[in-house]
Amino acid sequence: MRTAWTWLIVGFCLSLSQTALAAPWEFDPYRVEVWIAADDPRLLSDSAQQQVREKIEQRSWIAAKAVWQVDVLPCPAPLRWDAFHKLGEMTQPVNPQTADAPVDKIILVTIQSQSPQLQMAARQFDVRTQRWSGVHREQIGSLRLVSITAVDLLRRCFEPIGKIERIDESEALVVMKAQGLADTPDSPAIVPNGSALTVAMRRLNRTGQLEKNGVQMIDWTVLEVLADQFNFKKCEILSGFRRPLSGRKSIRVERLAVAVKPAYQQTELHVRSREGSPLPGYEIYAKDTQSGESERLAATDDHGVVGLPQDPQHPFRLLYVRSGGSLLARLPLVPGLESELTATVTDNARQVEAEGFVLGWRRKMLDVIARRELIADRIRRRIEEGDVEGAEKWLVEMQEMTKINDLLYQFRQAKNDFLEGGDASDQRTSAQITQLFDKAQQLASKSYNRNLERDLADEVQKMRKASDSFGGDAAAPTSSDDFGK
Repeated sequence: MRTAWTWLIVGFCLSLSQTALAAPWEFDPYRVEVWIAADDPRLLSDSAQQQVREKIEQRSWIAAKAVWQVDVLPCPAPLRWDAFHKLGEMTQPVNPQTADAPVDKIILVTIQSQSPQLQMAARQFDVRTQRWSGVHREQIGSLRLVSITAVDLLRRCFEPIGKIERIDESEALVVMKAQGLADTPDSPAIVPNGSALTVAMRRLNRTGQLEKNGVQMIDWTVLEVLADQFNFKKCEILSGFRRPLSGRKSIRVERLAVAVKPAYQQTELHVRSREGSPLPGYEIYAKDTQSGESERLAATDDHGVVGLPQDPQHPFRLLYVRSGGSLLARLPLVPGLESELTATVTDNARQVEAEGFVLGWRRKMLDVIARRELIADRIRRRIEEGDVEGAEKWLVEMQEMTKINDLLYQFRQAKNDFLEGGDASDQRTSAQITQLFDKAQQLASKSYNRNLERDLADEVQKMRKASDSFGGDAAAPTSSDDFGK
């Protein structure tokens, strides 16, 4: 019994010692594997490769100090062809070559001979999010610049990662990995205010290992870094969804934020309907999150595409997609992070057509109402002047003109056609069309007197009876329309 208690105490002490040895997240350095793939004959010998690896490790320490723990290794043979010919198209996950400690980043660096130049490229694979970044390239003219350029590419493609510790409505607190080790403002671990962070959810099993397909990137969601708050980054949550980070906090679900670095010159945004058809002519607006002002960027072309260039002044964009009078989508994104993105929005062509009909109908309705009021005014003047013939003449013209009831019938028929002609599953568009027609009908009903024609006819009829009772021989008075002739 005493032996069992002894072993239990020893095990407990060992677990405490391991916990104590584990550095806090903000003081835990990044463990980075750099894989080198070179095809230049001058770099193929073991001694040349060893020299390049040593120089990269030395310069990495100068560039990042304690933030990085870099291990430079040769690229695995099965990946060499893809690294040289399809670096930007690689999507398959890769595993670290070392197993003695968890690896945070794998950065694949290629050195290709393009006489007389050397073409270098680097691409990062984040082990936690299982995501490849964009490709960063550089061209050099001397072998002496290989290690310097390699470290520069490491800095350019390295994306700091953080844990989302707290979410409060539209704000989040993020603690960045190794930020406590950064000793200079240009340290790779530093994430300045105004930076954009993408969001990922990482689900673990009971043993703490990543579940199969356990990483989910949260689409159309960006965190904007606002300020430092103690050891946290205070961020605003910008998303196309109402609650993108909802759910209870769990030790088996990691909420991660990645400070991304765009590598493409622009992002082509493809606006598509739910059926996959392109949506041309849809307007794209960008809203400034600081001032709240919006500007129109462009409209989608005939293929439903709009180009969004990378802009250092705007590391991310809060976009709004509009068509007709409707706001269809809210799309936060980082231009240049992806070469192409597809946004699925509602095809509101039916609603735009309905808006056009309602606008034309309202103009026609207002024209008829204005003409009715003009004729009614002339009839009243004839009645005041005792001009029965003139009043009857204008009354006949009013009765022969377009009837308001006819316009109302056309209006109701068009409403039914628009509602019945669409997709039954598109309830949102149908509701907006119903609201559009109801509002137009309410406004129209306040603009005209339903009993105007009947009331005027009664007055003219009374005037005619009164005139006939006097024999109808009296000369009609001069009409006010004849003055001045």
